[in-house]
Amino acid sequence: MEARTRTRKRTRIVRASNPANAFRQEPPEFTRATFGFLSDSEVEWLKERVEDVLADYGVAILHPDAYERFLAAGATPGTDANRVRMPRELIREAMAAVPKSVRLGGKQEHYNIDLPRADRGFVMRTGTGGHGYVNPRDASYRKMDLDAVSEIAAVASTLDEVGFIAHPFVHGVPEVTSDIHSYGRLIARTPKHVWMQPYQWENVDYLMRIAAIAAGGEEQLRANPITSCITCSFTPLEFKYMDTHVIIKAGEYGIPLHACSLPSSGGTAPCRCPPWRSWRRPRSSA
Repeated sequence: MEARTRTRKRTRIVRASNPANAFRQEPPEFTRATFGFLSDSEVEWLKERVEDVLADYGVAILHPDAYERFLAAGATPGTDANRVRMPRELIREAMAAVPKSVRLGGKQEHYNIDLPRADRGFVMRTGTGGHGYVNPRDASYRKMDLDAVSEIAAVASTLDEVGFIAHPFVHGVPEVTSDIHSYGRLIARTPKHVWMQPYQWENVDYLMRIAAIAAGGEEQLRANPITSCITCSFTPLEFKYMDTHVIIKAGEYGIPLHACSLPSSGGTAPCRCPPWRSWRRPRSSA
């Protein structure tokens, strides 16, 4: 008969965990989930490679006024039309002038978000690209419309896990002004920070004016930017007219920019995969 030895149970340390909150900083002893897997030296290496690409290859700027501004600032023409090369000194001067922190302001002070977070955490937002809407009451599906925007604002405004709200593309309005209708509906119905996503370059000025009105004026918008704007490049390394116009207008109104990292880094570029036979998993032999 086997003898069984009774062992003491290990004491499990249970740490009290507060629900996620986009507007609360966690204490130093609380370890948050973070994104990032590169060491400091690897990050520095990436910065050096970025300088190499911008200085040696350059980026295409499909905005005549911005293109001329780059040349006036010290950039040189690239090998093809609309491309500029940026001297490393110019890049470093620009990076030194960039603020190292930014505020995504809310209409109410307790909805302000200062980035980067001191606890190294990240902030979630609502989605923006979906063209359809599922009614939470009966699970029926319809195209995204202004009523859906109102419901998104009502729900997201009460969720502390959601830091800011992005306006979606809406149907039921003239397509060329969808961004104006959606943004105007959203920013009027939430006290939280709103992410602006223009769809037409001609609409950018209208969107900025709506933001200024919602903030109480242009000076109030600069002092507490209740909106921020997304901009991105075409792959590979090409900024179309609209996104360049967005960057210029965001600077004029003093609102933060979200740099869409995937296309800007080439992540949406065409990729040629090797033939199936060369990478499929080999069969194991028994």
